[in-house]
Amino acid sequence: MGEYPVKIFKGCVQHYGWGGYDFIPQIMGRENAESEPFAELWMGVHPACPSITEDGELLIDFLEKNPGFLGGSHLALPFLCKVLDVRDMLSIQLHPDIEKAQLGFDDEKSKGIPITAFERTYKDPNHKPELMYALSDFYLLHGFREEGDLIGILSEKDALRWVKDTISEMGLEKFYCEFMQKEQEEINALLNPLLDELEKSADTYTKDHPDYWAYKAFQTFCTPGWIDRGLLSIYLLNLVYLRKGEVIFQGAGIPHAYLEGQNVEVMSNSDNVIRGGLTKKYINYQSLIELVNFEDRSISLLTGSNEFPHLREFENFVPPVRDFKLSVLRIRDENIDTIIRTEGIAILFVLEGKVELEAMKRTSILSAGEGALLAAKSEIAIKFASAKKIFLVSTN
Repeated sequence: MGEYPVKIFKGCVQHYGWGGYDFIPQIMGRENAESEPFAELWMGVHPACPSITEDGELLIDFLEKNPGFLGGSHLALPFLCKVLDVRDMLSIQLHPDIEKAQLGFDDEKSKGIPITAFERTYKDPNHKPELMYALSDFYLLHGFREEGDLIGILSEKDALRWVKDTISEMGLEKFYCEFMQKEQEEINALLNPLLDELEKSADTYTKDHPDYWAYKAFQTFCTPGWIDRGLLSIYLLNLVYLRKGEVIFQGAGIPHAYLEGQNVEVMSNSDNVIRGGLTKKYINYQSLIELVNFEDRSISLLTGSNEFPHLREFENFVPPVRDFKLSVLRIRDENIDTIIRTEGIAILFVLEGKVELEAMKRTSILSAGEGALLAAKSEIAIKFASAKKIFLVSTN
């Protein structure tokens, strides 16, 4: 390939209300004097928040003009990278597989529902499997609890004994589908006793128990006369704690919710979200019931491996999808060159410090908060890195 295989670009920030105030601005070297929430830093070509090259061009437009970067692939960039700062709890959500995404997108398009409409669920025709790398202590909900664990956690609260008995009688799937579609007045009546019980011992709760998050959700999402039905799912789903550097994967149909912490998130290039509570946004109950996965109740932690013997500090996290994988390079000696060889198109980024990239006798400087698009089938040397950790996302 004759063209220079590195293109530096700037990410795009999403200022969702649940975001933190300091973490992402510090990465980007920006002040946040007005305490605006910086929730997500996006690196990719999704139209909802596209990245822009150092020349001021949309990254997607650059790729259209430079198809050699793709290495023969017809996909402009099959993945989307994000950095998240979760200050407040996110909604319980799941994502469709690629077949259901295409069907849902086509259906809503045929009905003339605008992409920006409140009731629009499918923003694009793509699936959205997700991998997340914890940058701090991180709490999330992930998949339904195993039967014994579920019955045990429900038995701890008097106000949830009826849930335990009903699930024991009819099974989790039928109970969940019926409960999620009940009228709001009935939801209020069923969950009011839980709120009363939670308030009695609010000062004793810790983050390793659902009571802590249920009470926080009550304070965050509930208003007089309206109890968020997602409160119950906090007890139905696995409460997962990740240490810094641990990685988890969320496939199609797995209900989950980020509760607190910072992470790097990699997904297919999609913004399709089906919500299941803890939100004021639209809940598409038909899609939720159709897509939710009750069978897979495992906690899908990924273990790192080294596929590149010449890069001893390279740790690869490979999910069961072809769209992406995450590699983390730890720099032990900033004065020793490291060679990156790409098969497919890739994005390289750092969250602190700088990296000097060299290819074809040209050099680019990558700073924290920026991304470097690396062409497929190329060889790039890291000549210097003040950053101690480098993230590389590529096709799998």
